[in-house]
Amino acid sequence: MTTVEDQIRAMLKTWNRFPATDEADFNCLVREVSEALNRGTDQKELALVIHNEFYSHFGTQGPRGDVQDVAEEILVWWETRREDSS
Repeated sequence: MTTVEDQIRAMLKTWNRFPATDEADFNCLVREVSEALNRGTDQKELALVIHNEFYSHFGTQGPRGDVQDVAEEILVWWETRREDSS
């Protein structure tokens, strides 16, 4: 069975705008995104979480516009998932 973290990881890998080449490189980012979603984050906050993780873990800021795009994609998936389980 695919976990929430697996699905988040897959979306981030598809986006692939950061220098993560090893599964372990994704763990911090996936954990932060998952926690933000569970807190009920909005797109702006989720993009900030991703942006901050770029900076703290990878030492780069990442492309701002693209961060907004992936945050939106993840939130749309999250909301659809929640609606389907209701």
